[in-house]
Amino acid sequence: MAFPLALFDSYSYAGRTQINQQSLSGTIRHFVIIGTSTSSNTVNATFSPANPTKCLNLSLDNGGIYQCLDPLLDCAVPTSNTGNWTFDFADQLVTAGKASYVNVVPLGNPNGVAADWKVGGPLTPKLAVAKNRLQARGWAADAVLVMTGENNGAHGTSQAQMTTDLGSVYTAIRNAGFTCPVILSTTSYILGVTYSAITNAQATAQGNGTFTAGPNTDTIGGAGRYDTTHFNATGRTSCATLWKNSVVSVLGI
Repeated sequence: MAFPLALFDSYSYAGRTQINQQSLSGTIRHFVIIGTSTSSNTVNATFSPANPTKCLNLSLDNGGIYQCLDPLLDCAVPTSNTGNWTFDFADQLVTAGKASYVNVVPLGNPNGVAADWKVGGPLTPKLAVAKNRLQARGWAADAVLVMTGENNGAHGTSQAQMTTDLGSVYTAIRNAGFTCPVILSTTSYILGVTYSAITNAQATAQGNGTFTAGPNTDTIGGAGRYDTTHFNATGRTSCATLWKNSVVSVLGI
C-alpha cells in the first residue's frame, strides 16, 4: 500500500513564491492529479519553465497558491528525486495558449496501487481536501487526471480486480464532489515490463461511461526512464505532452 496519509506537506515553503489570487486574470485552469510514483516528485531532474509565473501549485496544507517549484507540493518526495511532469504539463498548456494560468494539484504517492484511491482507501481523503481547497477560492477542477497501475501489474492484480478497483476510484472521485471529466491513462510500465491485465482493465474503465480515455504512458519506453520505471527529463516532457494533448482534446480547448 501507499505511505500513510500523515502529512499533506513534507517539505519547506522556503524559496517558494506565494501568489495573491486577486493578481490573477484571464483563464485559470485547475487539474487534480492522482496516482503512484510516476505522478509524484520522482523525475531525477528539476524543470525550468518558459512561463514561470503562470504555473501554479495549490497547497492542501495551508490553502496557499504558489508558483510551481520542484519538488511540487502535496505529492510524495523521495529524497533523491525532485521533479514532476505536471509542472511541465502546466507550462505546455500556457505556452500553447490554452490558459493564462494553470494550477496543478498533484496528490500522488509512491509504492501504491489503484485501491489506495478507492472508496475507503487510505489516500481518498486527499480528494475531498483538494475539492474543498479549490472551492474555498471559488474554483473548480477542469479535470481529474488518474495515472495508476504500475504497481498493480508488479503485484499481480488480476484484470477483474483492477476493473473493480478502478470503478471504486471513480466513485470516490465523484463522492468527493468533483463533477468535471475524470481522465484515466493507460499506464502499467514498471521495471521495463507492461501488463495486459492492467491495460485491459483500464480500457474497460475508459469505455464504460465513467472515465474518459487519456494518454498511453506505456509508450514512454526505457529511453525516457532513468531506472526502467521513473521518468528522466526526456520522459517527463513526453508524459507532459501526452497529457497536454489528451486534456486539450477532452476539454475541447
